[in-house]
Amino acid sequence: MSISPALNVTAALSLVIFVYAVAGMQLYGNVPQCDGNKINAGQNFSNIFRSMQFLYQIATGQDFISVVRELRDVHAAPLPFAFFGSFYVLAIFVFLNLFVAVL
Repeated sequence: MSISPALNVTAALSLVIFVYAVAGMQLYGNVPQCDGNKINAGQNFSNIFRSMQFLYQIATGQDFISVVRELRDVHAAPLPFAFFGSFYVLAIFVFLNLFVAVL
């Protein structure tokens, strides 16, 4: 009985990740990639697939504070805490708790 509501929550979470991935590409798509940093060749906002993968990693518990610090201090990117903070609140505290509640 809980498969249909769980799929609805998963689809809504995927839509939120997609919207934030597009916004991340607009805001942070031109950030230079260095191998020793958090924003590197595998984790960046260069295209939609890498953006969604990177946001999914952050939604599953990767340390987003270090990414925010790097974007703020090293790359001087605009408003990284507002972007990642709002995404983290939506992804972790709202949707994942809603997913658990459905199950």
